[in-house]
Amino acid sequence: DDDEDDDDEISDVSDVEEEDEAMDTTSGGGSGGGGDDDSDEDGSEDFSDEEMPEDPEDIARVDAQLVAAFRNRIGMKKKIRIEKLNLTHFRLRALDIIEIFIRRCQGSPLLLRLVLPLIDVTLDKVTDGQSNALLQKSQGLLKSRLCKSRIHPLVDPESLADAYSLLQRLVELTVHAPTSAAASTSTLAVMFVLRSLHSSSPAQPTAESKPAPVAAVAADVADVFTGPLEDFIKRKASRLSPTLFTELVSRHPAVAWRLARVMATHLPNSANEFRRKEVCTMLNSLMSRRDAAQYAPLHLPGVSKQLRQAVCSCLKQAAECPAKVKSKNFRQLALVTQHFIQLSKQCDGKLLERNCAEIASALQITLDSELAKRSPEMKALLVRVHATCVV
Repeated sequence: DDDEDDDDEISDVSDVEEEDEAMDTTSGGGSGGGGDDDSDEDGSEDFSDEEMPEDPEDIARVDAQLVAAFRNRIGMKKKIRIEKLNLTHFRLRALDIIEIFIRRCQGSPLLLRLVLPLIDVTLDKVTDGQSNALLQKSQGLLKSRLCKSRIHPLVDPESLADAYSLLQRLVELTVHAPTSAAASTSTLAVMFVLRSLHSSSPAQPTAESKPAPVAAVAADVADVFTGPLEDFIKRKASRLSPTLFTELVSRHPAVAWRLARVMATHLPNSANEFRRKEVCTMLNSLMSRRDAAQYAPLHLPGVSKQLRQAVCSCLKQAAECPAKVKSKNFRQLALVTQHFIQLSKQCDGKLLERNCAEIASALQITLDSELAKRSPEMKALLVRVHATCVV
């Protein structure tokens, strides 16, 4: 029995030794080497001091190679800096030549081709003093020379498509401008192109004369401004300036009347009171023009429903929350109502009756509210506007 127990113990020890050898083989062989490998656990190798040069001549040779490498690198940086400086000076001299061209060739159609390149330069990121000088030079040239010129380039019918494409591109740059200053610069460029289109149209169009360029593409130009106008009215963070649209209303009524539907639709849901006041100011400028009676029969019926609903909604909102209403803002809304009724009287009779009936009801609600009781001046204005609703 004792011999059998000794045999069992010997077999158990041999089994344990075999398992230990298998574990060593798995852990050592899987990594590509056994225990005789001189590498560290992280795979890095040990370098002995014998590999480093000990001979002074070898050390001097290595030092010379390092010095040459550093000098080469420093020389490359200096060369790149000099090349960049020369390029900036060349661009500044090119801007000087462009300035001379603008000053001596006012009214040339070629000036329109300078707008986009100058805008691109002004939108470049400023990285150093030289780029800053180039940026300031191009901005001054665009704002003070090109866009403030009294004589604007004339757009012939053959170049109308190019002018329209330029306008579309400038409006896109204005909407997506990275800063307010960039948006202001792009706005000046947009107005410059619009004034060029306006200057190209005949002062008094006749049946024999060709249609004005802006009137000929009024629908297309209105499509370009529809998105930016919605962005200005509805989005509080919009960087667009109201000047972009007031210039359009004052100089191009054919385009502005096509945008009246957008103004009326989004007027009750304006981002804030300032945006609402600006939209009302645009509508007042449009409907109080001397030629408004000529455009009203053509455009007012198509926008009458939206404008009537917008006016009634804004009046009821003012009656419900009189504490949030400012007198100067409400005055613009009252003038919009008055001009709308006056122009409706020059259109279809059924349209006039419906407009007057619904607006008179909204005005009466406002007259009975705390808003009219708070200010005698505001009440007198509402009474005067209400009187225009009498057919």
